[in-house]
Amino acid sequence: AEPGKNLVTLPNSKATAVLVESKGNKPVLKITPETLEENLPIEMPRINDDLDGVKHRYTYATTFYYCSHAKLAKYDVVEKKVTTFDIGTDHIPGETVFVARPDAAEEDDGVILSTVMACHAGVQSYLLVLDAASFQEIGRASLPGETKMGLAFHSMFTNKKFNM
Repeated sequence: AEPGKNLVTLPNSKATAVLVESKGNKPVLKITPETLEENLPIEMPRINDDLDGVKHRYTYATTFYYCSHAKLAKYDVVEKKVTTFDIGTDHIPGETVFVARPDAAEEDDGVILSTVMACHAGVQSYLLVLDAASFQEIGRASLPGETKMGLAFHSMFTNKKFNM
């Protein structure tokens, strides 16, 4: 690397990686990250599975601090914006799963599914369904308060048919 030259060549990126003066006998690479408008710690990020391994615009994830102000988040890496859905304080959101609408024309044309686990006995857990484009709630399927639900979804949805 050439000292003083930014090694990050991605278009529209504010991130930098510049080789600077050496400390001792080793050169130092100074890295400046690019962050989005809301710097939330995230867990279990997911994308539209049809775009695995190719350029994509949206990432969906969960962010929580054990039953205190839990959220789901949609990251738009082009506009550098974060849209959140507030889960509240009595629940923990699980993994987000994107399910495309049949014949979808846009990357975020579909729904987001997330299991939402209750933090306290007697509070209902539920499956949350959000419109992926607007990130607004479409519906939910609740479980009785005494029924336990796992936090992780770890699923993949496909429109492919399998012969068994």
